[in-house]
Amino acid sequence: MSTNYTAQAIANTAPKYLPGAINQTVRQRFLLSYLQKAGRFVMNEGGVSCTWNVTSRQPEVHTTRGQRAQFVGSDTKTQLTITHAQLEGTDVLDRNTMMVNKGPTAIVKLTETKLDELVAAVADQISAQVYVNNSSDDSQLTGIGTLMRGEVGANTDRVAVPVSGATYGGKSMVLGNQGGKWDANLVGSRFNTVISTDWPEGRGDVQYDYLTPKMFNYTGDWSDGTDTWALNCEKLLRRAKVSIRALGGAGAAPAVAVFAPEMYNELLDSIQTRERLRVSDYASDLGFGDTLSYDGMVIAFDYDCPSGKGYAINPQEMALYSVHDQLMYTDGPTWDTREQANLFLVGFLGNLRWNPKHFAEFGSYTT
Repeated sequence: MSTNYTAQAIANTAPKYLPGAINQTVRQRFLLSYLQKAGRFVMNEGGVSCTWNVTSRQPEVHTTRGQRAQFVGSDTKTQLTITHAQLEGTDVLDRNTMMVNKGPTAIVKLTETKLDELVAAVADQISAQVYVNNSSDDSQLTGIGTLMRGEVGANTDRVAVPVSGATYGGKSMVLGNQGGKWDANLVGSRFNTVISTDWPEGRGDVQYDYLTPKMFNYTGDWSDGTDTWALNCEKLLRRAKVSIRALGGAGAAPAVAVFAPEMYNELLDSIQTRERLRVSDYASDLGFGDTLSYDGMVIAFDYDCPSGKGYAINPQEMALYSVHDQLMYTDGPTWDTREQANLFLVGFLGNLRWNPKHFAEFGSYTT
């Protein structure tokens, strides 16, 4: 290497620079920034996997008039388990470059540039994988698309239901898999012809849909005309909010709705014909001035959101967790004699944790 001082400058720059680089990069991505602001980054997650409890049923209630109280143990929780995904970005700073760029200032700037690029690359991957459908690759994050594997019995069905075998955290998301009953009293066509109940309207037992997300089919039979997202978008936004709130309880209503850019534009075209659009103050504080507030939700677009899709999200029912004390970790820079270079690695070891019933997808589902 060029000088011992150069080696010390490189080694000392990385750990000090990483936290600021992470925060700056996260702030450039809407959903990651929103989750960070909402306190949904969880650090120092222990164990070889992530395990947590969700409420899957209620305690039993008995009639006891004139009788002694009955005490029956109730198992109201179900454990979900997911593995840690691992993402890594690598780069090198070779001897020749360091010899040409002599002086600690030049070397430090090169080190900062390498870290900037690596952090941005890993953050881009995390942001993109928020939306992936991943049911088989343990190295990838478990994105929201993993929850939304839906089917319809007819193209006119207004909602989709999880396909047979759909799981999350090792448990089935299929309606009624853990038992329970649901109403079948509504007059007219059901929301989904695969099932024989009124879900997601009506009433039923907690265990019937404790792990089932809502999937709204915007090309289903919602209106008298040709059903499209442009025609049905506002109606479905309202349906999603009411449905998640009604079946999830207090605090369950989605705070954010995120769309692919073309879906976002069509929603704006629909709203602006009757209403004055208002910029979301909360999102504006995060640095995203092109987000809106509609029916109590922040409305935004995301480059990484898949085409033809949108999602209603409750940040309090999800988390991006890391096994480290900050979102990403760095290994190095480490001098490698064979490579004659300092090696840089920035990585992420963690995953996304969801409570599926508090989320909705807007998509087009066909048989």
